[in-house]
Amino acid sequence: MRKQENEAASPYAQNCCIEIHDSELDDISLKGADAVLHFPKVYVHSSAGRPSIDRGTGWGQEAVLRIGNAMITGVFLEESRTANGGVHSLWDGALTIDGTVSDNLVPIPLDVHGAVELEIQCWGETVRISGDSARLELIGEPKYIERFEPEN
Repeated sequence: MRKQENEAASPYAQNCCIEIHDSELDDISLKGADAVLHFPKVYVHSSAGRPSIDRGTGWGQEAVLRIGNAMITGVFLEESRTANGGVHSLWDGALTIDGTVSDNLVPIPLDVHGAVELEIQCWGETVRISGDSARLELIGEPKYIERFEPEN
């Protein structure tokens, strides 16, 4: 079986973002003053146009997000982790950087200094992490999941 062109190419040759919905979180910890979020799988949408809006491809990849001088409010239910094989399967969220809100999206690349707030939701619970910087690290190779076609 021959791979389609978009399946063989790296998603990062195009415009990319992480969709919070369909991403998986397994740990939030504090390292000094920084919050460290480990995602065994984030859902990356790659498009020649606007990620998560225009036609493109979906990929899975491990990632770590660090938020500097963090304050964390809220917790996820342990039942959500148990029901999803050890991870919290995220339902929704938003990333706000210096007052600009990205609904359900985290830009790639991400390395910013300024007012940051990440809100993530799972099983009706909300966790908010605010701080003064955010840096995203993608780990390993992305794995192709699917083609994305807009509904309209």
